[in-house]
Amino acid sequence: MKYLILLLAVILSWGYIFSTGCASGTVTTRGGNRSEDDEVDAAASADGDTDTDTDSDTDSDMDTDSDTDSDTDTDSDTDSDTDSDTDSDSDTDADGDADADSDVDAGPCGDAIQSFNFNFDTADQCSQWTTGSLTGSGCGAASTWGCGQLTAWPDTAASGNQVIGHLGPSYGMLECSYMQSPQIDLTACKSVPTYIVFKMAYSIETAYSTCHDGLVLQVDPGGGSWSPVTPSSGYDYEMANPVNLPDGQRAWCLSQCWWDTYSYQIDDSYKTADFSMRFYLEADSAYSWGGAHIDDVMLSVSPP
Repeated sequence: MKYLILLLAVILSWGYIFSTGCASGTVTTRGGNRSEDDEVDAAASADGDTDTDTDSDTDSDMDTDSDTDSDTDTDSDTDSDTDSDTDSDSDTDADGDADADSDVDAGPCGDAIQSFNFNFDTADQCSQWTTGSLTGSGCGAASTWGCGQLTAWPDTAASGNQVIGHLGPSYGMLECSYMQSPQIDLTACKSVPTYIVFKMAYSIETAYSTCHDGLVLQVDPGGGSWSPVTPSSGYDYEMANPVNLPDGQRAWCLSQCWWDTYSYQIDDSYKTADFSMRFYLEADSAYSWGGAHIDDVMLSVSPP
């Protein structure tokens, strides 16, 4: 009997190590973070109409305005934009509608960050992000980061049609790679709360409460001095054998089969004229899982 129990324990542990956790078609959007592209409005929906429609408005500013949106009706939607002023102006904002919004005024900082808003659905947006690999003992594979349509889990983007991430079935073993943003001048945002906000789903190798592979968010104030930073929700586990990351570094691993929203409040020390950010992955020599998939990256003066 004790041998049977031991055998079952080994089988279960193998299943835990080998399982990537997220099968094709399993991705959803968690809780209140549903992508409005895929939502079906109920009769008592926030847009105030009485129909059942497929709504492709991707806004979330929570004002009730009359906008020209991309859904199949001409209703008054609860939507969101990326503006940052508290005046009731008629503006052309980055959410793609032509509405009259009530926004939060961040002055010059709001003006500075409005262009940093990526849903990766155009060639221009994809071209502004770059990928590469780091070297060192324990690193050896080329980067598998890309920008485009998904060909495997999670099958659909958080909004629109494209994402940045590991577009194939998995990342590579011994991969030390990154996907890096363009630079932006954040000097106008000194003393103004400023957030990196993005949506992500991921499946990264984990065993026994340890990240055997791991993903971290890094920022650079200029000059290539990349520092790992911790999002407001924290990371999953500590890295087992970090290569280019510090000892004791925590990271994203496990399997999150849904799109969820993450944020990091940028420290003033990083708000330089040459600020950039990147997503950095380290993988060991055994078992690569599905990887990370990221969408809707933006800078905001309001927490999500």
